[in-house]
Amino acid sequence: MRICLITDVFPSEPHSGSASCYMSELSSGLVLAGHEVTVLCKKKIGDLAGVDVTVVGERSGLESLQQASRIMPESMQSARALLPYWHAFCEISDTRQFDVVETFQLLAATLITAIAAGNPVVLRMESSPANEEDGGFDETFKHLVERYVLACADAYVLAGGGCMDGVDGERICINKETDRSALALRQLEIYEGALVRHQRYSSPRLYRHGARRLIKSVEGMISLYDNMLYDLLFRVSYRFRLGHWWRKFCSDPQSFGVKLKSKVLSKPQ
Repeated sequence: MRICLITDVFPSEPHSGSASCYMSELSSGLVLAGHEVTVLCKKKIGDLAGVDVTVVGERSGLESLQQASRIMPESMQSARALLPYWHAFCEISDTRQFDVVETFQLLAATLITAIAAGNPVVLRMESSPANEEDGGFDETFKHLVERYVLACADAYVLAGGGCMDGVDGERICINKETDRSALALRQLEIYEGALVRHQRYSSPRLYRHGARRLIKSVEGMISLYDNMLYDLLFRVSYRFRLGHWWRKFCSDPQSFGVKLKSKVLSKPQ
């Protein structure tokens, strides 16, 4: 099988969380079993034999952001953190076809791109999903994105206990194994079940189309916020204007001088 695992740190460090340790042990076991494993991570600590690791870069499709990187609502900060995962998955999936994609609950929203591409997805759960919709926009946005992914997941994996609030019981699978070989063997059984469910009850086109629209909406939302804030600051703060022209000058002094001269000459006498 061709398997993509999405995590934050890979391989796990001595002080890494349980999710990172789980991904490291699982990937090792899957490689030993003869399967093709690709790991998408934010931080690469070292190499693991047989595992192809792709590091998520800072590039997110919004390289021109000027203010949003420093001043943004929490919802936009979290959405911007997801964009590099989404773009990185798109890039690697252009050249590789995956049978299944898995991540853990904390990074559930990184599966949006896999859902948009129609890949079977598996989610490692640690607790019942939040079901809050009465909070502010920041909290509601995060909860709704998580619920979106849960609605599209083909299997949920638990380390123990078979009941979770707000989760479809038919798709709940238990994997209590700790040895890497046994862990991978059990997980492969779960993948097989996820593939069958995906083929039989594949996510409606509404979900896949919605995933693509969500990515574009997030990028548009962040860009609009950034442009609006920059425009306002430019008009009300002389210090900000000085900083703006100084950055322009530092980035390209020669071009800046030519443009400034042309503006002066073009003014009516």
